Amino acid sequence: MIMTNAHVVADATYVEVKRAGDASKYQATRAKISHECDLALLRVDDAEFWEGMLPMAFGGMPHLRDEVTAVGYPEGGTGIAITQGVVSRIEVRQYAHSGRSLLTIQIDAAINPGNSGGPALNEAGEVIGVAFQNQNNSQNIGYVIPVPIIAHFLHDVDPKDPLRCSGFCSLGVKFQSTENEQMRASLKLKDGQSGILICRVSPTTTTTRFLQRGDVIMNIDGHDIANDGTFAVGQKERLSLQHLIQLKYAGEEVHLKVFRQGEELDLMVPTYPVQSLVPSTIYDKKQPYFLYGGLNFMPLTKTYLQEWGQNWLSDAPAELLLLMYDNVPSMDGEQPVILSHVFPTKRTAGYSDMIDQRVVSVNGEQVVNIRQMYQLVQRCHQAGGFVEFELHSRGGNQVLSIEAGTADSVTADVMQTYNVPHTASAEFRCEDDGAAAA
Repeated sequence: MIMTNAHVVADATYVEVKRAGDASKYQATRAKISHECDLALLRVDDAEFWEGMLPMAFGGMPHLRDEVTAVGYPEGGTGIAITQGVVSRIEVRQYAHSGRSLLTIQIDAAINPGNSGGPALNEAGEVIGVAFQNQNNSQNIGYVIPVPIIAHFLHDVDPKDPLRCSGFCSLGVKFQSTENEQMRASLKLKDGQSGILICRVSPTTTTTRFLQRGDVIMNIDGHDIANDGTFAVGQKERLSLQHLIQLKYAGEEVHLKVFRQGEELDLMVPTYPVQSLVPSTIYDKKQPYFLYGGLNFMPLTKTYLQEWGQNWLSDAPAELLLLMYDNVPSMDGEQPVILSHVFPTKRTAGYSDMIDQRVVSVNGEQVVNIRQMYQLVQRCHQAGGFVEFELHSRGGNQVLSIEAGTADSVTADVMQTYNVPHTASAEFRCEDDGAAAA
């Protein structure tokens, strides 16, 4: 198989590849993909493609100032291009494709659009990573996905979908530094003791059985954690403690030394990928939605907020941005649902100024996610009367009422007037078809 970046083949329905110096193209299919770490594997079934081809060996983690060569097909030509530089930084950094912060190698060899998916090689010709992004408005600053992240991608498999990975684990805690002397004194930390203070534990994680607010994590798997949340790597390098957790696979335990109310504890804590309240990205699938009585409902995602343009962080609705910043679900499967659009009709008059607000409940029952809400609305619709939507609003929630007896006719008129092809996305229509058949 061929390794490349996930963003190279994201949302693709048909993929072709070709060898360097060969004009022939070969069909490829996606064998595995992780948008979280921006990696993908492509399978090519045509044996002719592989004739005479040899795999490249993986190397280890490089050190600062190690020489590195980047190979790829950057824009500006059709032939292969090779650039050279050195490793200038190793740190946990945000991946642009997913918004997730993972281990990254920074190099000063040019990484330009088109280099994505190409290998970065050490002096022995071994692969130390996969080029995947550069830094805007800077010259010769490129980033490489290192071998530990690649190895995790290759070995991690989602039992529900072999095409995907379970994901990178997290403790599901929010923490702050303990660098302030007054804080250290209040926590009863002695000289020589260091660590980070837990501010919150996500209620949907197994971590709640082991850690609590006010705990100080002092050591992770034998690595002392400094007051700023980093641990030592080599003599002059430090990494965020997140990396130690991200090396784990779903269900693996991490050994923590915790300081709690003046006492040191040794804990074995299982780690799992933690679901975000507001997903950062949506790839390879269509956005779910459903229409009811002229109202359109969708789940909230970061991608939706980015529709406000380049200045979306300031222009998008503040209440929705707060949900993204908090990003901690209060129950399993929770994802906010919003009223994304009100189609103008006589029956929806006065509701248009309520768009882009979170739906809190339907007929008094709490909304957890778009699928649960769709089923809830269908039940309320069958019961007749009015279907009442409670929307979160600063200073007091607002209410929308739709008469069940006229909702279908209003929806039909909206679909005809505004050329809306379906009342709901495919997964909900399939559910309806299955229920009707039963």
